[in-house]
Amino acid sequence: MTDGIQLRTKAIEKAQNDISEILESMPDALLTVDENGSIVRVNKRAEDLFKFKRQDLLSMKVEELMPERYRGQHPNNRSMYLDKPVMRTMGQSEDLFALTKSGKEIPVDISLSPIRTDDGTLVLASVRDISSRKEAEKLLSDKMAELEDFNKLAVGRELRMIELKKEINELLQKTGKEPVFEIVE
Repeated sequence: MTDGIQLRTKAIEKAQNDISEILESMPDALLTVDENGSIVRVNKRAEDLFKFKRQDLLSMKVEELMPERYRGQHPNNRSMYLDKPVMRTMGQSEDLFALTKSGKEIPVDISLSPIRTDDGTLVLASVRDISSRKEAEKLLSDKMAELEDFNKLAVGRELRMIELKKEINELLQKTGKEPVFEIVE
């Protein structure tokens, strides 16, 4: 009987270690938050993203990783989420930002997953830094605006060239000469 218990204990320990290794190797920052907003578990990527040591993160409320403008409403949002916890992505209608240790805001995507335990519901938050994507979107937007400006300028110049050709043709006709420009509109 003791051998069976030891085998099961080793199997459970191995499974827990495997799960820990998987969580640590995830490309996104993972934070597990309890019903009070306290951070109870993080992975290495969370340390890298927020620039806090693991122990510091584990002594924080999740609101401390948010810009000030989001903090006041978040406990109420968390409470509403915990009333009907479902897997979902946050920020569908607005950009989201996280706060690093230095106070720098970074744009993020956040997905939430409830984890039901005997002690209550925990929330697993997957946080992805989207700074590179936002920079690329801004560059694309700037280039599109530049192209639009160029297009307006080019069309304007083309219209002016047609008007000038018409005026020259009219002047030529007034002097008894044949028009020299074919006008295509």
